Amino acid sequence: MELKYYMIDMTSHHSEAEVNIINRCYDHWFEAFQADLQSRGMNLNKSEFHRARVLAVLECDGHIAGFHLYSVFDLRELPSQNHVYIEGLPAATKQEISNRGSRSLMAMEYLTVTPDFRSIDVSAGIKSAELLIRLGLKVMESLGLDAAIGVARIDRKVNSLADRIGCEEVSLMEKYNNKCSLMYFDRRHHRVVGALHVLRFVDELWKNKNTDNKTVRIAS
Repeated sequence: MELKYYMIDMTSHHSEAEVNIINRCYDHWFEAFQADLQSRGMNLNKSEFHRARVLAVLECDGHIAGFHLYSVFDLRELPSQNHVYIEGLPAATKQEISNRGSRSLMAMEYLTVTPDFRSIDVSAGIKSAELLIRLGLKVMESLGLDAAIGVARIDRKVNSLADRIGCEEVSLMEKYNNKCSLMYFDRRHHRVVGALHVLRFVDELWKNKNTDNKTVRIAS
């Protein structure tokens, strides 16, 4: 099994290979989330994908296994303070973030695992969703941001997964009629936890990110 990790800067010019990955992810994203929202009488805002600063992608044997979208906010700046994502956070949560001295946040949004990879491990005991969240915390750190935040669906146990990794639940909220936990990771106050072999694997995959001729090979 050949696993690759791409961290694509959505604000820059893209190679043909990156355009191909972006378009494939967009198709998966639209299909999955449009169907989910339509089942509750709503429609997906197709502009949500484009506003992300980073697209993080796991590719397994040439297939998209999963991806995550990341948006960046500097809470000192009025455009960030007035952005719909930040405005949608509970007031108590925003005050808590301020009290902890977090000035910059990376929103982790639209965690997506494609259907063929939802029930399998991409490495010993690690599924795509866990790997994407763990790598996402490294993205946050690489961008020099104070913290990461994400709305995690309770029915899909994304909140429990984030908790096991080291994130903290700071509030409960409802989004698109789903009960969710608002999960928060401040790199000055929280620590990534996990088995040693998991941490080493994540470090190795991170080290080899973005380069087509650098891959991590995992025994099937």
